[in-house]
Amino acid sequence: MRIAIVSDIHANLAAFEAVLRHAKSVGFDKMVCLGDVIGYGPDPVECIDLVREHCEWSLLGNHDFAALYEPTNFNAAARDAVFWTRAQTVDQGWIRRKFAEARGLAIPSQRTSSTKSASLPPCIVGLYRYELAEGGNAIYRSHTAGTRFEGPTTIPLAHTAEALIVDGFEAFVIRYVNGEVEHVAGAHEAALFNTWAAAPRVAPKPQFDLKTHGEDPLWKELLAQHLPRVDFMFSISPRQILLDRYICVHASPSRPVNEYLFPDDVTQGEKKLRRNFDALSLRDAAGNPRRVSAIVGHTHCPGFIIEEVDEIDAKLRAAAEAQAGGSASLLQEEESKINYDWMQFDAGLSEWAVSERDMRPGSRFILNPGSVGQPRDHDPRSSYVILEEGTAGAPDRFTFHRVEYDIRRTQDRIKDLILRGAPLKDWLWQRLEKGE
Repeated sequence: MRIAIVSDIHANLAAFEAVLRHAKSVGFDKMVCLGDVIGYGPDPVECIDLVREHCEWSLLGNHDFAALYEPTNFNAAARDAVFWTRAQTVDQGWIRRKFAEARGLAIPSQRTSSTKSASLPPCIVGLYRYELAEGGNAIYRSHTAGTRFEGPTTIPLAHTAEALIVDGFEAFVIRYVNGEVEHVAGAHEAALFNTWAAAPRVAPKPQFDLKTHGEDPLWKELLAQHLPRVDFMFSISPRQILLDRYICVHASPSRPVNEYLFPDDVTQGEKKLRRNFDALSLRDAAGNPRRVSAIVGHTHCPGFIIEEVDEIDAKLRAAAEAQAGGSASLLQEEESKINYDWMQFDAGLSEWAVSERDMRPGSRFILNPGSVGQPRDHDPRSSYVILEEGTAGAPDRFTFHRVEYDIRRTQDRIKDLILRGAPLKDWLWQRLEKGE
């Protein structure tokens, strides 16, 4: 049995598609997901659909929980991304947009209900992108009203421009392709820049309205496809058992949804690690507890924490117990000596097959396959693991894989959503190429 283990997809469709292609090329019998299918990235619905199609099960990650219920201990940027994700998934924003595009309607605003915007004067309403054409003309396209106008620019531009963003009643922000930003403020300057305002008006598209369009067969079809997607999201569990010997959670064995297990916990978080390894227990066929290992996500760093009990210390305790005729010894009153070590995916490799030297027989571990959609170990490539079940007494074998994907595609999707009004932050696309 070969099991592909993915985690922390974070709505990065380009990355997940690349991982799926790679996993199929090396072969697997089933795939499981450790959670955070959504959050941060631009394509939550598409990633949910791929998980439903390819994964035997998925766990409840903290971003999944936040989108369904409430973002707890999220920073402002993550919280805004969660509310936008909720609007696209649970609140039907995605199918509203698909329906509007198919029927030629104005696309519903992507602003969350908590985002307020004042009514702007007709000459500068909306959000506009433009590109320079021959003869110094600029082509304006309105994402909110669908207007298009080609006319001469009336103020010089320093460089080729990437976007024009409304910033109040009498101000614009010009973002150039080289990353520079220029602010245009004041009624006179704004009016000069808005040459499109004098162009013939195009009748606005009708808005999507559920009362008007709710009986449309296309809307009913999209809704029928969407409801099982929402049911899937609300049904995912915070914990699963894999191969009857691995406890799988998104975050940590003792706190399955939110607690981080970092590499430096091996030196700075001994109590936290002891608490989590103590939580790793399953019942055997006779009902007796047995110590097992864990597979987790959440930190986006591929590798594993290994627990090693001091062999000399353990032998001394066994001898003391035998000498005492099975009664409790003074040694047993103290805690056993346990060491923790972090084993990581070495930089530059594309594959790491964990050996017995790395994962020593008899030792327990907490393994992290890394992140598909948002790696944070300074390697921008997607990460996942293939678990090959051992047979005839042979140990299980874990192989980590790093996969190149089209980062620019995901970055462009986030940029476009930002220009359309989605409350996503630039660092969500900037961090992808850095692996941060």
